[in-house]
Amino acid sequence: MVAAPVAAQDDDDAPRPVQGKDAFSLDRFEEGLFDERIKKIERRRSKNRRKKIKTLQRLVDSQRPMKERADVLFRLAEARWDESKYRYLLKREKYDQVYEKWEQKKAGPEPKEPVENYEKSLDIYRQILREHQDYRRIDEVYYYLGRAALKAGKSRKDIQLQKEAVKRLNDLVQNWPDSKFIAQSHLALGEYFFETDNLYYAKQNYEKIITNFPDVPMFNYALYKLGWVYFNLVEFEKCVDTFKRVIAAIKGGQTRGIIEFRAQALNDLIVAYAELDGGWKMARTYFLPEVGEKDTYVKLEKMAGILVGADKDEEAISLYHHLVDHDQVSSKVTEFYDAILEIERKLEDMVAIEETINEFVSFFDRKGPWYIANRANTETITRAESMKSDNLAFLANHYHRGAQKL
Repeated sequence: MVAAPVAAQDDDDAPRPVQGKDAFSLDRFEEGLFDERIKKIERRRSKNRRKKIKTLQRLVDSQRPMKERADVLFRLAEARWDESKYRYLLKREKYDQVYEKWEQKKAGPEPKEPVENYEKSLDIYRQILREHQDYRRIDEVYYYLGRAALKAGKSRKDIQLQKEAVKRLNDLVQNWPDSKFIAQSHLALGEYFFETDNLYYAKQNYEKIITNFPDVPMFNYALYKLGWVYFNLVEFEKCVDTFKRVIAAIKGGQTRGIIEFRAQALNDLIVAYAELDGGWKMARTYFLPEVGEKDTYVKLEKMAGILVGADKDEEAISLYHHLVDHDQVSSKVTEFYDAILEIERKLEDMVAIEETINEFVSFFDRKGPWYIANRANTETITRAESMKSDNLAFLANHYHRGAQKL
């Protein structure tokens, strides 16, 4: 099993991930599984669970001697955990709907994001550890205590609480290797170490799941996060192969969560391809049969912007020229040429600038196919005319200044 230091976040030698923390999270993965079918089941369970919580709480509060007191405490903590999770998911679903509307108009105060709260369960699990170390389900206590402490520590920004969580999960992994919660513990540890920039330990924990637990529900999510670890370790080919493996594994899934997960993995694959030499050509080859021509070119446009942001100028210019060639009557051709020109100006490549200007002046000729196809689009035509006149004036001024220096 993987042992990890409780305070590994202080390791100055650990590589620092630069991307992936805002990618598809475990919380989003779990929230996405909360579809109408699950919601209906949980609504029925919640009613019974609340009755169970009242009954168990009365038993605990009575303080009368009980042979199975540890079991009563555990069942109470478990019921409170499940009810808290259910209530959080309902609030999160409502928040997502409200936030989406707010984001469109930005009117009024920003909606307050709900936070998971497992404090009551956390206290009970700690009580079991103090009073019933020989409890038959003590491994589960360690797991839920670790998970609850991680969530509480993260929301409060409490480093000590997070350290406690890591210790509990490590204890479980080391001392109960046959526990049914080993895979979940590795995932929780992997997430913690990824978020705290410890790629070495994150990689170890994700790989334990991939190697030893191929049938667990979180397998594909762990594989996805391993892809981000590879990305941040500058192992881009491995990252691409891993994301492709995830996409293939979840293809055809119909739940909202799986659909969103696959869409995110496809988008993240663009970021990974952008790091490879000639990556846009490889991406085009992969995406065409996977998502079709229309969506492929939406993704390639996004990739062109990523290449510009990464100062991969030659790759970006090559891709923008391909986008122009792919649809020579597209209204976006003006944007593509503008982007090419901006890169060339940044590089101060006057020869390339002149070639590009002459190229799009010819391309936007009033008798040419592009102009005829777009003549009803006033905004696009105006932009094309402005590009021609402004840039021809720029060339004339450039050569005039050059002549004066002779």
